[in-house]
Amino acid sequence: MEKRDAKTSIGLPRALLYYKYQKFWPVFFEALGFEVKITPQTNKEILTKGCKIAETESCLSFKIYQGHIDHLINKQRPDYIFAPRIISLRKKHLSCPKFFGLPDLVKIQAEYTKIIAPEIDFNKESFQQSILKTGKLLNKSEKEIKQAYTKAYQAEMENWRKKAVSYDNSFKGSQKKIVLISHSYNLYDQFINLNIKKKLEKNQITVIHIDSVPYNFEATFSHWDFAAEMLNQVKTVIKRPINGAIQLSTFNCGCDSVIKEFIADEFKTAKIPYLSMMIDEHSGEAGLLTRIEAFLDTL
Repeated sequence: MEKRDAKTSIGLPRALLYYKYQKFWPVFFEALGFEVKITPQTNKEILTKGCKIAETESCLSFKIYQGHIDHLINKQRPDYIFAPRIISLRKKHLSCPKFFGLPDLVKIQAEYTKIIAPEIDFNKESFQQSILKTGKLLNKSEKEIKQAYTKAYQAEMENWRKKAVSYDNSFKGSQKKIVLISHSYNLYDQFINLNIKKKLEKNQITVIHIDSVPYNFEATFSHWDFAAEMLNQVKTVIKRPINGAIQLSTFNCGCDSVIKEFIADEFKTAKIPYLSMMIDEHSGEAGLLTRIEAFLDTL
């Protein structure tokens, strides 16, 4: 039997912006002919490793990101690691400054692995233009890149369509509704959030993820793209029949330290019960359960 040559592989850390574009990047790179290696779900080993590598002032989410990079380097060993420099994902806004230095952070860790590090800045060019540059870094033709982009975009739009359907369905039935607020990389990483969604559902609660809320964007006080989007989504969801809101923040997140006060005010004005919870590498289930149970008693 003829042996086939192994495909060139690209590693994706299952952390940070992986969760914002869960379908796009894997489909895009596969459509270009690469083998995509995605790290496993966050676990204790990945967290512990990340905490040892990261500098102490990093937020929990970045510590976990570095743990995932370590997993790629030492266990999955891809030919490339994808680590874009995220400057802005919305015009006239900026991302968290820590996203600016992601490629530099990864280069320090992955000394002997090639890094694919396109700059993504919506203030300078469209997402499609950034994708075109990404493909060219991998020596692909413009035709190949555009075909892969179309396929990946369709996959991502289908994912968003499912989220929209799920959002509308959340308001059906008699169960109490709670909106869970955080960045996507905290909402969907069950290890970071101690599987809070499952814990709420065991208490007969319908959970609505804030990132599934469709909205018409309006400018806010915040120049941070993630914070501005979240605040717009909050202003939209409070108009629906929800019973409460829980906001999860990871320790040392500068963005959340500012925006959560404004989010709390929105719920206070709407007279909707609101709970803010801080999570770090030492958070345990017992304390989380106690606070959730106490909060549910107020609904």
